[in-house]
Formats: sequence, structure tokens, C-alpha cells
Amino acid sequence: MAKFSRRKFLSVSGGSLGLLATTGGRPGAAEPLKPRHSQSAANASTVDVAVIGAGAFGGWTALYLREMGLSVALIDAYGPGNARA
Repeated sequence: MAKFSRRKFLSVSGGSLGLLATTGGRPGAAEPLKPRHSQSAANASTVDVAVIGAGAFGGWTALYLREMGLSVALIDAYGPGNARA
């Protein structure tokens, strides 16, 4: 008989609980996030640089360019700071 250790039990049950917590118990139940559309983009003025993608590197690049004195537009479909950014 195969030995089922406490470590193995905890790793399997912990992973299963994480899956249940994120999907509500149903596979594919997690709703995808919808992109937000900003009205301010239509009224925006001219900028020196447009940074597309507000993830870690996009945010850092926009900050660095602002510190250099450039006007920057940071654009992301899901908004800055989002998990999908």
C-alpha cells in the first residue's frame, strides 16, 4: 500500500482549496475582467510620450519619463494597478 504522508495530504488539499476559492467550486466560474473605457481619452491633450501597458515596467517607464520632464499618458485596457495590467 502506498504511503500517503501528511505533507502530501496538505499539498493536495491546499491546492484544491485554492482552486475552489478562486472558481466558486465550478470550473470556469471565474468571470474575466472587462476593460474599462475612459472618457478622458477623447478629451486628452497632446503628450510627449504614450506608454502602452500599465504593468510593472510600463508604470516604471512612465514615472521615469515624468521625472525627466516629459508629459506622459499611461494607457492600459484594464487600468493601472490591475492584476491584468
